[in-house]
Amino acid sequence: MAETTRFILAYAGIDYEDIFVERFHIHRPDLTQWHFPCLEWNGKSIHDNDAIARMLAKMYGLAGDGVFEQAQADILVTAVRDLTNKIRNYLSGLFGMRLMDLVRF
Repeated sequence: MAETTRFILAYAGIDYEDIFVERFHIHRPDLTQWHFPCLEWNGKSIHDNDAIARMLAKMYGLAGDGVFEQAQADILVTAVRDLTNKIRNYLSGLFGMRLMDLVRF
């Protein structure tokens, strides 16, 4: 789910800690409800994949200079999300996996 965020951080050369669902409770026992993906930045949390990607794109100069380029960047965010969902659905059908199994996959 967070592939777009990982791509942006890799492109920008930013180090980050990638905590997977299985280990999240160890790192954040204070959270009773988990929402994924989650970006913690300056003591605040953001829990929407597209919002995280757009914020990082703006921070690292990938969002475009004008409204047209920003719209093109939004198209890329949506395309990566859609492609990821298609691949996940394909693998689900191919291997007979449920969604939670795919998160671990």
